[in-house]
Amino acid sequence: MSKLRKTMEVVLRGRKKYYVISNFLMFVLGGTQILHAQEQTKLLKREEWGAHPATKAMQQNTPTKLTIHHTGTAPNYKKSIDVKLKALQSFSQTDSRLADGRLKSAWADVPYHYYIDVEGKAAEGRQAQFLGDSNTTYDLRGHLSVVLEGNFDSAPPTDAQVRALTSLLKSLAVAHHIRPENIGAHKQFAKTACPGRYLMTMLPKIRADVAALMRDD
Repeated sequence: MSKLRKTMEVVLRGRKKYYVISNFLMFVLGGTQILHAQEQTKLLKREEWGAHPATKAMQQNTPTKLTIHHTGTAPNYKKSIDVKLKALQSFSQTDSRLADGRLKSAWADVPYHYYIDVEGKAAEGRQAQFLGDSNTTYDLRGHLSVVLEGNFDSAPPTDAQVRALTSLLKSLAVAHHIRPENIGAHKQFAKTACPGRYLMTMLPKIRADVAALMRDD
């Protein structure tokens, strides 16, 4: 495939149907479906999106669980992922007003360890060896956080986001020796709606898909 496509192309050749869906290729042959993920999600490094250094010391962290969040905001298709991350870091590193009116004290860095935008592009946030931050109250020790752009109480994540999330979670689970059952959601640890009802309904399948990818390795 020369490039990723957001639209589905259907080409009929005899009894074979070829479906090209983003970076996934599905063959349907006489009712038998084979789904093949052609490549792993590319992770944009901090230096590639122009991250500033942390503004203060951060606490060391040993990841034992993978925790999914949403930004809780409408997705922006016009801005690039590096622009979004620079804005998030600027917000994070200053005293800022939250959507509910509370004043947030400045954090050392972006609060999340990984970020996935609406197009399924993924990037590093805070380094994985450091404890994250949150505007909710819970014990952050052991959490490795992945945030997806969007409000998943209003609409589901895009297919590209789900594929990127599944691929990234698998890579992180292998790297940090985390079992798929330790993949969870923000609202399971704090009083919050995050990551939204649509993503919560998808969580069991996401865990199962990560487990299948790990078995196939």
